[in-house]
Amino acid sequence: VLNIIVADGICGTSQRIAGFATLPFTDGHVYGLFSPETYVPLDFVGVCPLSLNEEYYSSHTITHEIGHWLGLLHTFQGNSCSLDNPNDHVADTPQQAKRVGCVLDADSCPNLPGLDPITNFMELSSCREVFTQGQAERMW
Repeated sequence: VLNIIVADGICGTSQRIAGFATLPFTDGHVYGLFSPETYVPLDFVGVCPLSLNEEYYSSHTITHEIGHWLGLLHTFQGNSCSLDNPNDHVADTPQQAKRVGCVLDADSCPNLPGLDPITNFMELSSCREVFTQGQAERMW
């Protein structure tokens, strides 16, 4: 069962957090997310109310967070071009060293194949629109 929570408590003030999700391989509960004395069970996706109507947050925040809930990591996971970095553990998303936003020809790992997957739902850009076949197979 997936619960979607829309709450101001996850928005943050300095980090501009648009949402939060638990990963399926996380043990226990998430404590202190909304306040120090609360916990949230593992079956949830949280979305800041702003993510539903402001340009910065509006680019498929719920889709992105459900991707996490189903086992996907960010396309820039590990922030490295090193071949030792497993990135997002999905073979068909190109290695990405950093979050780049909606820059169509971005290539943060120029010595490795592929451009940064800025249209991928697991990037943090405003032009997200796709999952790869490998991501579809990885989702739980």
